[in-house]
Amino acid sequence: MSSDFCLEKGQGIEDYIKIIKRLKRSNMITVFRGEIVDYGETACQPNIFRNGYLDNNEFFEKNVLDEMSANHIAKGDSYLEKAINAQHGGFPSRLLDVSYNSLIALFFAITPFYTEKITNMDKENGYVYVFYLDEMFCPVGDGVKDNYEELICRKRKWYSHSTLFNRNFKLIDHIKINQRIIAQQGAFILFQGLDAQPLPKTFYTKIKINADAKEELRRELKQLFGIHMGTVYPEENNLVDVILDKSRVTNSRGFELENELELVLRSLERDLDDYLCLIVVDKNGKKKIREMEKLIYWYKMGYHKTREALAEIDYPGKESVLLSFEEAFNALIEKCYDNIRKYYKNEYLNREETLI
Repeated sequence: MSSDFCLEKGQGIEDYIKIIKRLKRSNMITVFRGEIVDYGETACQPNIFRNGYLDNNEFFEKNVLDEMSANHIAKGDSYLEKAINAQHGGFPSRLLDVSYNSLIALFFAITPFYTEKITNMDKENGYVYVFYLDEMFCPVGDGVKDNYEELICRKRKWYSHSTLFNRNFKLIDHIKINQRIIAQQGAFILFQGLDAQPLPKTFYTKIKINADAKEELRRELKQLFGIHMGTVYPEENNLVDVILDKSRVTNSRGFELENELELVLRSLERDLDDYLCLIVVDKNGKKKIREMEKLIYWYKMGYHKTREALAEIDYPGKESVLLSFEEAFNALIEKCYDNIRKYYKNEYLNREETLI
């Protein structure tokens, strides 16, 4: 995974902030994540997938949270709140830590875990990821709480037995449930399914922090912003204005088939737009067309599994919901192919195989 921007030796916080200002998008929610090294294919991936905890037991998360609750370790009124609270205690989770503060993300890109010597990773490049998302979910909202509970309890076959919803990545706003989340101005990206789906490249920009720049950046973070190991637990401030701003973009819809399918369509649209750009500018565009069609087919097969599962249950209004989804799905595919036809002949397109 190549870097989009780089902070070299001799460059400091001022240069970093200039990059962040260039990357900020006024029409998107922007959050940040710092990683101390390049984790390759598992970069920006929750630790529950990195370590294969779900490979042999799909109820692993539920079992751990139940055990932690029984021993009064995990606090919260829902499984989601308990998972968030346990996240920073080493609990394997499908939640990916992010921050609203780009300087906090930089701190984690240049500073190892507090149990290690602070210079241990100074020979490795660090990375800051800038994520762009359309909306967020309140962690105490019924919709996302029900969503998380279904992910770990797996009661609804139409949802848990289908891969269709695995790319519905959701930004969960922070909850002031422990001091570490407060300090990191933290939020979470929820990954769905039993296998990790990589975040689409349209979701983020990557900044490489050169290893030679780490020491100076740590010094500036400490001297200029008071960000260091000893000051990561600030006092709580007035949050009225912040909450009012967030309420304007918070998704509070319930956990329902129709809402999940709408998120699938958004994900598909972003994927198609991403591929369309690559196909137009890439000299090997025919190869990109094949890759795009494989991804569309993945969506299509996931949808068929969902429909098969729904056929076995009484779900009010399901035919109308599914028909609307099929029409919208096919319209996105047709629109994409119409644009591709401006550059490639029909002989390179498998349009009929990708429509539902």
